[in-house]
Amino acid sequence: MLEFRNILERDWKAYHEMDIESFSEDKIEKKDFLRWLESDGFIGFFAWKNLVGYLMLRTMGDYGHLARIAIKKSERGKGYGLRLMEHADSFFKERNVRKIGLYVETKNDVAISLYKKNGYNLAFESWHYLIDENLVKKIEKEIIPTESAEMKILSIEDYDIIILTFPSINKEELKNHLDFKTPGERKNSIPLGLFIDNDLKVYGRFSPYFSGCRPFLCTDVKYVKEFLINLHPYRKKEYYRITFDRDKNLTEFCENNKYKLWHHLWVMEKTIQ
Repeated sequence: MLEFRNILERDWKAYHEMDIESFSEDKIEKKDFLRWLESDGFIGFFAWKNLVGYLMLRTMGDYGHLARIAIKKSERGKGYGLRLMEHADSFFKERNVRKIGLYVETKNDVAISLYKKNGYNLAFESWHYLIDENLVKKIEKEIIPTESAEMKILSIEDYDIIILTFPSINKEELKNHLDFKTPGERKNSIPLGLFIDNDLKVYGRFSPYFSGCRPFLCTDVKYVKEFLINLHPYRKKEYYRITFDRDKNLTEFCENNKYKLWHHLWVMEKTIQ
């Protein structure tokens, strides 16, 4: 018997084994797994009561994000991937989502083919860089903070200035980042802006335990290191990650500074009729 149901705490072991198979470099720790249990978008696919796949889905207004999809290796090739994609579509339709987006490795031809079969199209490139502990320490030693620089925690009141500065940002995601429903959310996802002379230069939604920003946007790459040294009071780990879309100048900056390319991704999107 095949069925979908929300993931429960008792599913941790089976989930964790599958997560290691599918995302060995970015597997989710148990504390993050427990946080996802609070979401109705953490869905398991079970074959005769055994977990064989899962979905992690986020809804932000009329925009949906397929954060993760995985099938147990021993169960692949049985058409379960399409079943999961169809379930994701139904989930989003019930919540009046009009567009769905996802990230996929540019070299993952199998996944890209699956997504295309389900109506997704390649939209634009995205990059995910890792800045290790040694580079973080080097930046902190090299950079003299700008006197007029100020890092601010942003809120929904800052929405207009962010989209004015970065018009390409996903506006539904941004509203979700800024409009916190409970005080505890701010500890896990902090919208930060670096201002120079009261002008917004960098925006990043910083997750202290990740530890990194997605999205990460800057008006000029010369402000990147200034932003990174101002992250110090918020971080929980000794390294940083930054994920950004479309920005070839920022890609060149990361390469020149020897930041490690962790993922080179396509953003794929589909519109729900």
